Amino acid sequence: MTSQNQLARPMTPSLPPQKSSSPAKILSLAPDCFTNMFSFLSPQNLAVLSSLSNAFRELVFERVREIRAEKTAISKDFLVNFEQLNRLEVVNVKSGFDELTKNVIERQQFLKTLILERVDDRESNVLNLQEMHGLEHLEVHWAKFMHDVRLSPIAVEKHLRHLKLHNMAFSDFYFNQLPQHMGVAINLRELDLSFCQNVVEPSIVSFAPNLTHLNISRTGIMNQTIYHIIKNCHELRVLIADSNEHLGNGHLIVKNHPKLEILSLNLCRRLYDFSTFACPALQKIDISRTPVQNAHLSKLFRDNAHVPEILIAEDYKAFENSDFDLELKMSPSASPAPENGSMMQEKSFVPLKCRKINLACTFLESSILEQFFQAAAETIEDLDANNTQITNLSLPSFFSMPRLKRIDVSSTNITNQAVELILAMSPSLEEFTARVCIAINDELVMSSQSVRMLDLTGSPINTKSLREILKRCPQLEKLIICSAIEQIELESTSLKEFSCATCTTLSHFTLGACPKLHTLHAHSLVSLVSCVVTDEGRNTPLKLIELQQSPQLIGRQLSEVFPEAKIDGFTLKRDIMDIENPSLDELRSGFRKYQNLHSTHVLVNLSEKTQQMIDKSTGMEQDQLRDLKSKICLQIGHYRSIQGRNLEEGVANVQESLQFFEERIALGIPENYFRIKNAYEVLLALYGNMTDKEKEFTEVTLKLHEWVERNKLDEEKNAE
Repeated sequence: MTSQNQLARPMTPSLPPQKSSSPAKILSLAPDCFTNMFSFLSPQNLAVLSSLSNAFRELVFERVREIRAEKTAISKDFLVNFEQLNRLEVVNVKSGFDELTKNVIERQQFLKTLILERVDDRESNVLNLQEMHGLEHLEVHWAKFMHDVRLSPIAVEKHLRHLKLHNMAFSDFYFNQLPQHMGVAINLRELDLSFCQNVVEPSIVSFAPNLTHLNISRTGIMNQTIYHIIKNCHELRVLIADSNEHLGNGHLIVKNHPKLEILSLNLCRRLYDFSTFACPALQKIDISRTPVQNAHLSKLFRDNAHVPEILIAEDYKAFENSDFDLELKMSPSASPAPENGSMMQEKSFVPLKCRKINLACTFLESSILEQFFQAAAETIEDLDANNTQITNLSLPSFFSMPRLKRIDVSSTNITNQAVELILAMSPSLEEFTARVCIAINDELVMSSQSVRMLDLTGSPINTKSLREILKRCPQLEKLIICSAIEQIELESTSLKEFSCATCTTLSHFTLGACPKLHTLHAHSLVSLVSCVVTDEGRNTPLKLIELQQSPQLIGRQLSEVFPEAKIDGFTLKRDIMDIENPSLDELRSGFRKYQNLHSTHVLVNLSEKTQQMIDKSTGMEQDQLRDLKSKICLQIGHYRSIQGRNLEEGVANVQESLQFFEERIALGIPENYFRIKNAYEVLLALYGNMTDKEKEFTEVTLKLHEWVERNKLDEEKNAE
């Protein structure tokens, strides 16, 4: 029998033993784990963690080695709570540097890396780091009121490897006293004094004799100092002296340095005389936007034919003179002898070893460009000829560029033939950019077995040429177009990214078999009325579709076909084209949205919707709708005069607007004078594009003159 106590026992199920929630297991981790974890926490997070318990507070105090306040300032609560924190190894403070932060930093004895930015406190003009004997990396950015940084002699002589003092107020006197007060930084490899404008003649060699990287951009350093640095810094690899206004009083010569690899004199606006030679290790010379004279530039290329990368005169009119000559042609004695006594048909040039040439926005003549291309034909890999005078006459040199991988000929006068030759005769070409090349017509046919990226933004292209490009470029992965194309049939086995953004005339888009396409940029397709996805196109692995300012109907169709793709810019907000009976305010909003997008198709639909509402309304609302339609019709006529298509319909649109404006004038509403003047100007543009409308053109010209004179008389009467 069961006892009474057993019967009275509650019948509750037994629960498994609960795991202890004590932080003991967390605190039992290896100390190095905490050091690593704490390096990812901000000072605010460390302060919160330390407030959990005394154990966590002691742990943070013992194991924190890095403080990174990169986005927010160090809180004062943290600094007060950890006033005795003295085992930090890395401190990175990008904002909020004040006296309290400065005191904590100056106490650190084991600090190896210190980075301070935006030190704008006028009272913090001296930074005392004499207790940091192991300091290896020091950066002080934008400390424009700080004129003194006191370093430990032990750190300077044994450990310091990287020193950056950016935009500080110290002068040559401070810098030249460093060897006496702090010793010689034998191990210092990188020194940055950029934007220290009071530095004119620093004794860099006596302080850091083994420098490999030196940045003296935007300082007061002059030619003689550069010469002294080159002569005495025997280990120097990189010299950057950009934007120095004091360079140029005389001839700057960089010579006889066996290890110098990179020389940058970008944007030195007073440097006209410059030359460099006897630097066999040079890999890059950058004198972009520096007005080096033509004669010195010619010598620069001749003396540095081995340099792989030379950047010159980007966006600077330094080469307008016609006497510029590279003089790269071989002398007769150096040229190979002709066979059988015949004359040589090809020019011979001194070979350059440039892998990259940037000639963007220069004013070099086509013959000079040909010298560049011909001389660097064997080694050139990256050529930027954007906005230059390159023409078909420069193209014979392209025939022998076997290593060319990237070329940019945007905003030039190259034609279809030139583009086809570049692609056909560059077997290694991967990226081709030809933006806004107005000499290219829409019958462009391109063929390449190697090109992977093609950018034709702003260059004419039609449906047929697009189909041929996709067919004849089997390796094409990225294609960008933006032109007056009306229909796109996209089908490619290799294409991964396609952009037809801002093709405002595009009305029909068909997506076929594209087994690798993952990104589609289709925003601002305001004229799109049809989007068809074939059965093969439904298998396209699209991940991102951009549809900002495109019709909502297209967004709904694509979201149904590709439910897993991310569609940017698609919302359920109704567009004016989706509203059957729009109100006056909705029609006005739609006109403001589409009036500057050069889409005639959308404006015609908007005009039809407005006419439907005019037929249904009466009174003042009808007058307001007629006024809106007159504006829409005038805008349609303006766009048709620009596009040169459907000119007769454009004339009818403008005449409809004129009729309404004249009715308003007859009712005594003078603000329509400007509209009538604008309408007559659009009519002149339309008739000017029509060969058989000379009589109408003359009549409109006379009417325009009459309206201008009539407007002047009315204004004089009103003034009286």
